[in-house]
Amino acid sequence: MERQESLSPKQLKWEQASQDIEKITDGLGRKIDEGIKESVIALNVHDFITEASCEGHVDRALPFPWIDVASATVNDERYLELRAKEKVLQDSNAKLEQLEMEEITTKIKNIMQMNLKEKARLLLLLAEINPEIEAAGLPQITISSYGWNWSRIQPEGAPKGKPSEIRKKVPLEQIEKQLQAYQESMRMFTNFLKEKFFKEN
Repeated sequence: MERQESLSPKQLKWEQASQDIEKITDGLGRKIDEGIKESVIALNVHDFITEASCEGHVDRALPFPWIDVASATVNDERYLELRAKEKVLQDSNAKLEQLEMEEITTKIKNIMQMNLKEKARLLLLLAEINPEIEAAGLPQITISSYGWNWSRIQPEGAPKGKPSEIRKKVPLEQIEKQLQAYQESMRMFTNFLKEKFFKEN
């Protein structure tokens, strides 16, 4: 209790975000990768909503770190309902009435606009740190649109395709070397976010 009272509001926010991260698991019950955890916390304290993440792996998953960021709509009922309807359509090829289709299209456009605002906020931050990342001889951090409902933060030049396809095309030694550089870029971005958070009034 005494420790809590001695912390500043920003330290409390960071600690709360850290505690929240520890409760998150994926569909297989696995916690957030240790190597990307602080990156997620740093984004959360800057009031970004993170959807999913990975530190990058040589032997499984994608061989580079990434974090998906969404707008606040990701947790509201309209969004969840929309995702459910979208899945029904994909699973059954069902046809919707014209009016309902227009409603879905409108909702999707609204969510896309909100996500573009979050992407713009991210781009401003990247404009500050990417010159330093590049000066260190590392790949810059970029943002790619990932579907209509979120954006993915990842290193520039990260290989495209499914993990199995990437490992067929790229030699293991090259994957290992690239992964180290990609992870160092993400660490620089994370350190920048953390320092900015604690410095700002």
